Amino acid sequence: AVERAVDAVLGMLPLIWRAAYGDGLYVDDAELVCKDIDVTSIDEMSDSEVYDYLDEFDLVKMLKNIDGTYLDLNEDMLFIYGTVDGEEYWRFKGADDKEDAALKRFLLKIGCTAGALSAWTSPEASPADPLFLPAHSNHHRHWARIQLTTEDLDLSWPTGDVGGCWGHGEFDALPFTEAGLFGEGSAERLTNRRLLEAFDPRRVSLPYIHDSLEFKSCIEN
Repeated sequence: AVERAVDAVLGMLPLIWRAAYGDGLYVDDAELVCKDIDVTSIDEMSDSEVYDYLDEFDLVKMLKNIDGTYLDLNEDMLFIYGTVDGEEYWRFKGADDKEDAALKRFLLKIGCTAGALSAWTSPEASPADPLFLPAHSNHHRHWARIQLTTEDLDLSWPTGDVGGCWGHGEFDALPFTEAGLFGEGSAERLTNRRLLEAFDPRRVSLPYIHDSLEFKSCIEN
């Protein structure tokens, strides 16, 4: 539940920032932090203060519109709703009280301190970058060539600690499914290992094939 919520927040982050910017939540274009809050004090706030700020800033509104994104998540998977003293109350689904409080604090902190995005780096804008398709397709073509031409290619994964960063481990679940990527197959979320196997160039069910694995513009030793 916690990993699913973090997936949603990070996956929707540029949209959360854009909505907050459009609502005039930030100080100005040069200082993209919430203007009605001391962001350095979020860790010291009470859980109720964090909830009130999230409610006031409406930072969850983009997460409620997560249906139809590439994350294979929807609102019902993220939130549960109830009523406290006659007012609607929301929390992260499947999280215990401690996890729910930590996730809300995480959302407030990351939503109120927008990162600097260059012109092409948001998920919506990056495909419009003229270099996007050549760079990605050639990287993938090069990786396919390495797999097909390298003898005894070591595809083992680092074991143990991977820097304490969830998402880097061999069996960490990613926000993609085989069915979502290829239109068929399992609806379970792919791990890093399964994603690597899914794009193996020897896999006959891949919906594409490279016309060539030659790189004529490169000077080979």
